Amino acid sequence: MPEDPSPSLTPRRRASAARSRGWLQDRLDWLKVRRHWMTLVGIVAALILLLVLGTFAYAFATLPDPSRLDLAGGDIQIVDRHGTLIEQRNAEGVRVIPVKLNEISPNLRNATIAVEDRHFYQHHGVDWGRVIKAGVVDVITRRPQQGASTITEQLAKIAILQSPKKTILRKLREAMVATALESKYSKDEILRLYLNSIYYGHRATGVEAAAEVYFGKHAKDLTLGEAPLLAGLPNGPTYFDPALHKDRALARQAVVLDAMV
Repeated sequence: MPEDPSPSLTPRRRASAARSRGWLQDRLDWLKVRRHWMTLVGIVAALILLLVLGTFAYAFATLPDPSRLDLAGGDIQIVDRHGTLIEQRNAEGVRVIPVKLNEISPNLRNATIAVEDRHFYQHHGVDWGRVIKAGVVDVITRRPQQGASTITEQLAKIAILQSPKKTILRKLREAMVATALESKYSKDEILRLYLNSIYYGHRATGVEAAAEVYFGKHAKDLTLGEAPLLAGLPNGPTYFDPALHKDRALARQAVVLDAMV
């Protein structure tokens, strides 16, 4: 008959079996915890997705009809009995002096694009690279530091949305309207509309009025030194007011000139 196994081996086998059962139980517990967290993460992700989709849907549903966007539709023209234009006011009742793009100095056009929207002629309403960069900077500094609105988005905000609130919903609607504007108007038309709509301070809305107020001349006659000064004002008409804060205005002018290089 074969010999019985040594009595000393039995406790070892029992200990090994116990360790195996313990490892297996730990593994099962870990899988349960992992499954629990994955379920929780999935629920949170689904809720975030629903929130994002709901925000998009609401923003889209409350947009004006893109096919009916007419940026000049609210302007009021006052003419004499011979039909000669005396005065024109926009939808907000502000006096404006609209001019054609070829009646605006190339210096001002180039300065505005350089400081406000360098990739104006490349994007389709939204500069996503600039949006991502601004988002990263804002996250790092934990507060809004950089603007990412294109000229088209600014025009959408000024002429259509007319909302001063800085919210995610407004930015989303702004981007949607900008995309619609890009499909309706050419780049030169958008630039012309923007330059005729932006506020420069001292009750001067539009570049022609601003050129008259600040330099006593027409927009087409602005020099390479004057144009960057005007182009820097919309970012902060009061803060960069050359009459009140000459040092700030000159510093801003230098920033615009550097952007033009």
